[in-house]
Amino acid sequence: VVALRGNSSGGLVQRGVYGMVRHPMYVGAMLAFASWTLMHPHWVILLLSLANMALVYRIILQGDQRNLERFGDEYVRYMEIVPRMNVVTGAIRVLRKR
Repeated sequence: VVALRGNSSGGLVQRGVYGMVRHPMYVGAMLAFASWTLMHPHWVILLLSLANMALVYRIILQGDQRNLERFGDEYVRYMEIVPRMNVVTGAIRVLRKR
């Protein structure tokens, strides 16, 4: 939210956590849904968590499509560099860059 708030130009944000993964807020939501199952191990919670994660993943795919339409080639380059959801790969890439 902080990285987005500082973006008064409305351009593509590629710094901070957005330099690590393309959809950090949605990745956080998916981790929260996964944690429900660990905190409350029950098949109903597992099904709800999986359903929510599937919905969030669909939202991520739609977000990529909207960003491609809005930013074009700049977003294609961003997609080549920054992983969609893989925080580990994104962190390694950021650390190597330093």
